Amino acid sequence: PRRYSSTTPTTALIQTAAKITTPRAQTWRGNGLWGCFRRVGAAMDGDRLRVVVADEYIASLGRAVYAFSLLEWNIIWCLERMVPSDIGSVSRKMSMQISKKFSGISQKILDSNLRDQCITVSTEFELLVKKRNALLHAKPGTATDGSQLLFRNGNPWTISAIDALADEFAALSIKANALLHGSLNDQSI
Repeated sequence: PRRYSSTTPTTALIQTAAKITTPRAQTWRGNGLWGCFRRVGAAMDGDRLRVVVADEYIASLGRAVYAFSLLEWNIIWCLERMVPSDIGSVSRKMSMQISKKFSGISQKILDSNLRDQCITVSTEFELLVKKRNALLHAKPGTATDGSQLLFRNGNPWTISAIDALADEFAALSIKANALLHGSLNDQSI
């Protein structure tokens, strides 16, 4: 084996490492206690079933994610009514950016009744974006009863807490949809 010193050029080290690294070493890894090998990054049918968590919990979590997505798209469509042809740029933004844009445009609406309606929805949406982020950025862990849950700041996201949040998403989505097909549909901004 060739010895290297701190004066060996970095490029030479990288080239040498590339020569001695085999494709097998790059794409295969041991699979822990099972002692078998599988391709890194290649999903196998049923891998998701190795994640030990209650089906009811996953259903609750999925419903909350879907409810938020529906809410977010109602907000995006409201923005499209406010600023036509902006949907392409808005739909690629993160939720908080969408919230800020909706808030900014809402503040500029001249009709005071419509402005108040939009600001109310905007304020609630910003709060729900923060709650959604708290859920989606939570960390997996084991509860005292042994169940697998998500935790945020040491507090568990229980099914009832997730369902309550999904209800909040759905309630605001209904308001945003009513705004979209009501006041925003009746007037040009």
